Amino acid sequence: TTPNPRARMVIPNRLLREGAPCTFRRTSGGFDGGPLVEALLATAHVTDIYLRDTILTVTQDGTGSWYLLEDIIARILCE
Repeated sequence: TTPNPRARMVIPNRLLREGAPCTFRRTSGGFDGGPLVEALLATAHVTDIYLRDTILTVTQDGTGSWYLLEDIIARILCE
């Protein structure tokens, strides 16, 4: 979890992004982050993706169920 109840942090055992951290937003069409970011932003209720090294933070609009979203996020990461 994070201090923001609308966000969850995932720390997979692989490098996700080298260099400067980056935020991708659904509203700005932040689909230049590659297939992982595209798949996550295409998920219902997901609004923002933050990537830094091995850290992925997913923010939702507050109307989605984290129980369901966490399962979808895990499946996307495994693919």
